[in-house]
Amino acid sequence: MSNSYAWPHDAWTAATYVVWVVLLTALTVDTPCLRERLFFGVLVINFLIGFGLTVWKTVPDASVRAARVGTGTLWALAGLLSLLTVGREKEG
Repeated sequence: MSNSYAWPHDAWTAATYVVWVVLLTALTVDTPCLRERLFFGVLVINFLIGFGLTVWKTVPDASVRAARVGTGTLWALAGLLSLLTVGREKEG
């Protein structure tokens, strides 16, 4: 199989994922809105998967392909969840 499913395994990519996971986790914990917590939570899961693939240097191509499909699905879910938060005002 060619490198069509190649995944980066460098320290900068791993560090970037860590920064995103920390930031998104803080946003998940900080927001009182359930819809926003779900949105940020899905993104945390997505970036944790990316981090895991980055540090797993011997990841098989089949696992990378499955992860790309799974994270694509998570991005679609996050997009849907973000639309649910638009235009909603807190009552009271």
